[in-house]
Amino acid sequence: MNKLKPFSISVILLFVSAFIISKNTQQFRYIDKWRWLYHVGWISCYTFQIISLVLSFMFLIFALKKDFNLNIKYKFIWIALGLFPLLFWLLITIFIVGFKM
Repeated sequence: MNKLKPFSISVILLFVSAFIISKNTQQFRYIDKWRWLYHVGWISCYTFQIISLVLSFMFLIFALKKDFNLNIKYKFIWIALGLFPLLFWLLITIFIVGFKM
């Protein structure tokens, strides 16, 4: 479990940093001189989101394979942090599909 704690923290930091990059590069959207910065930020945002989803799925596989020796409360906290990107996009997808029906 000690190896999975930093892994779950890095997954959540990567996920949050994608939203921060997206929010901070929006201001360059309509400035012609700096529009390239908007495009680079947007591509970085999508890349970070995809990487965090893949890492979150890998964390799920590692979490299911490992036998944890921690309390149930700590297990739940680290697993929830590691799976946050996967759960976030799953809920967003369910929400969008629910409105389309």
